[in-house]
Amino acid sequence: MRTQTWQQATKYVSAVASDLPKRNGWTIAEYVGDRSPDRTQRLLNRAVWDTEEAMSLVRRFVVDGLGTAARRRRGLVVGALDETGQQKRGAATCGVKRQYMGCAGRVDNGIN
Repeated sequence: MRTQTWQQATKYVSAVASDLPKRNGWTIAEYVGDRSPDRTQRLLNRAVWDTEEAMSLVRRFVVDGLGTAARRRRGLVVGALDETGQQKRGAATCGVKRQYMGCAGRVDNGIN
């Protein structure tokens, strides 16, 4: 992979992880200092990704972080993230049912 691709990927990840109120091509380009969203779009559309390797890297990063936190606090502290739940209103969307929604903090209509 070329150096420019790695640099653009680093910029993209920093923009996605930032507190930008809107994340679209233009706002990301402005945030990372690009004149247009072309570079980021080229990265997302043409770069070849090894999905299994990326998941493995993220998993190792999280496990290392949890291990470090556990050593600092003299005990294991685990946080669970549930990104699957999405709150919905109505019953017309396929898969909507009443269930506990972590994002709502209560039982509500949701889809997983």
